[in-house]
Amino acid sequence: MPTTHGERAIATHPRISVPIGELPDGESPAQILRLLGGSETSEADRRQAVLLAEVLDFEASDRSALCTFLRRFVLQNRNSNVTQDLVAVGAAIRKLVAYLPTEELGTLNEILTPSPRMAIPLEIELEVVKTVVRKLTWHPPLHHDSEPELADKLMDIVSTYLNPRLLPREKYGATTLNAVLSLLLLRSHHVPGMIAQVETVSANWFTQLACRRIDRLLNELRCQVPEEAYPVVTGALVEFTTRLCHVSG
Repeated sequence: MPTTHGERAIATHPRISVPIGELPDGESPAQILRLLGGSETSEADRRQAVLLAEVLDFEASDRSALCTFLRRFVLQNRNSNVTQDLVAVGAAIRKLVAYLPTEELGTLNEILTPSPRMAIPLEIELEVVKTVVRKLTWHPPLHHDSEPELADKLMDIVSTYLNPRLLPREKYGATTLNAVLSLLLLRSHHVPGMIAQVETVSANWFTQLACRRIDRLLNELRCQVPEEAYPVVTGALVEFTTRLCHVSG
């Protein structure tokens, strides 16, 4: 099937990369924590420590402190116009979400909340929603309407960007799609309203893309969760496909 401009805008979005080849050797997790927590650490050293943190494995006893440092780094640098800062912010978000317990994903709400004078950059929203989808696929919540405050932010993203003029633009479609998938995986109370919005938007290519992504997620979850939990975990995903995917083909 030929891809539309909107689908290409989603599929070709480059992942924020970590220049692993430039990282110094011999750094230990303990040293990284000291750099991240040090009041006299330079901005350049702190960025480098964040990049290293993404590729290192930390003991369970150190992960809470690491998450605190990473969250602080993201909040302090998410609106930076320095390319190196934004690369490090992407790395920090990925590591933070990877190490956060599923039941603490609601703390990401703070990262998605704009300051009084600055909106959240689209690149930050995209990095958060992509990593949330990955996290929830590997660790799906067993309870309905998990993390409602985070879901509120995700619904704001969907409502703002689910527009046929915005969706084909670079990053907007990918951000919206991953916010939709996150809401479905959380089995949020916003799901019925979100599905209704997707039904009414004039962007059939977007619905088709969502259906293909959901089909892959259902297959992945079938391998991840116990058979008895599968209908519960996938309930909202199945609702979406039942409502929309048989129509969009």
